[in-house]
Amino acid sequence: MSRRGPLLALASSIFVLAMLEGGARLLTGGKPPQLDCYSATALGLRLQAGCTRTLRQPDGSSWTLQLRDHGLRSPLTRQVPLVVGDSQIFGWGVEEEALWRVQAEQAGIPMVAAGVPAMGVADALGFAEELLPDQQPSRLFVVVNGANDWGDARAPALERLAVVGGWLLRPEAAASALSTFFASPFRHSLLLSYAAVAWGRRDAPDPRLQRLAESPWAMPEELRQKSTRSIALALHAFAARHPELPLTVVFLPSDLELSEARVDSELGDSRRYLQLDPWSNPLPWQELRTALPDLSILDLHDKLPDPRFFQGGDYHLSAEGQAVLGRELAAAAR
Repeated sequence: MSRRGPLLALASSIFVLAMLEGGARLLTGGKPPQLDCYSATALGLRLQAGCTRTLRQPDGSSWTLQLRDHGLRSPLTRQVPLVVGDSQIFGWGVEEEALWRVQAEQAGIPMVAAGVPAMGVADALGFAEELLPDQQPSRLFVVVNGANDWGDARAPALERLAVVGGWLLRPEAAASALSTFFASPFRHSLLLSYAAVAWGRRDAPDPRLQRLAESPWAMPEELRQKSTRSIALALHAFAARHPELPLTVVFLPSDLELSEARVDSELGDSRRYLQLDPWSNPLPWQELRTALPDLSILDLHDKLPDPRFFQGGDYHLSAEGQAVLGRELAAAAR
């Protein structure tokens, strides 16, 4: 049998795959479906220094990030205020020039933004411990995100999620065949990556239910109060280890607290699972404030009262919201 037949079939297959890959790159602008710069270290979840990505937003827009030392989007300036938190402090979905730390610098107060998506408060404090020797901050701000920090308080990030090939996967995906794909060189194919992400979403929880699972307003009272105690314990323990470092806890509201209309648009029929009305019941924040009687608190509820401060269809701060955050942190650091 001639060898030309199999060789031609192989060449044709490679050509078709190359054309499909090229089409995927053209349609997506070469942007990956998710951030793939995560790292699982002995100290916890981190981002990889030197990683540069342009990512797509659900509305079709895009944004670019460039990670510096320690996986930060800001220089590790010494002896200035350090701000730790999750994707809000990271500036998810916002371009470099609109990040809150840029606004703070323009107000005359340089700061270090140490945010990592998916971190809870205890994770963020662990990151602060790692940065203290090099950065030697003049003070520390710890941001509590009302959107999901109560849910994240149930376990460290690397117990809730897994890092595979730089991708951050939920446990059900990490335990599936998808884990093998994301650990392989094939993950660099945009065509296959988008297909894998779409495949994984078939069995993933409804995003609205996932939001509810992390929201204190949807938690049973006992679970919510347990998370509140966990957040407070982590903050008190850090403050006790570093009594010389001024510490301020920042209350960052969830977009669900804006109005009942926002809840309807974000949760739809899933709002029936709410235990409390977030637009009118501040009980989770009141409980946390009561648990932190000896710590300084910067409450931003009155500063972010409008939907324009949040991204559309997302709980993350918009560029306008980031500007407010930067100005308020700068004012508190004076």
